[in-house]
Amino acid sequence: MDYEFLDFTSDVLFRAYGRDEKELLVNAAKAMFSVICEIGSVRPVRTVEIACSGASLEELLYEWLSTLLTESEIEEMFFSEFHIDVIEERDNMLSLRGRALGEDATVEKGATLVKGVTYYQLKVEKRDGGYAATVSLDI
Repeated sequence: MDYEFLDFTSDVLFRAYGRDEKELLVNAAKAMFSVICEIGSVRPVRTVEIACSGASLEELLYEWLSTLLTESEIEEMFFSEFHIDVIEERDNMLSLRGRALGEDATVEKGATLVKGVTYYQLKVEKRDGGYAATVSLDI
């Protein structure tokens, strides 16, 4: 399972999974964009480069998702594929370079407006066989 939605009284709460940090971040992006749009119908025809950093894996996850959301709004795109080229640690900071692929946003493919990613209940856990992250989205 790549991700699952959790019962939550307001906003959207999900848990993403991955065998490693890269897969965890990719699956969290897929979960977020499955809220924003009909992700299965979005063609990966345009690429946007993504770069962000954070002091911890939780902060990097927050910055990754927030940057994707911002780029989606600026470029007026929905994303359906995500690739992380590198995660590196330098000077007590984690940096990420990756790509998001998608196409122009259309009303037909839109689902829910996500206002932002929140720190509420944000958590990354290392588990046997990989990682799990809990993320809350403000809608």
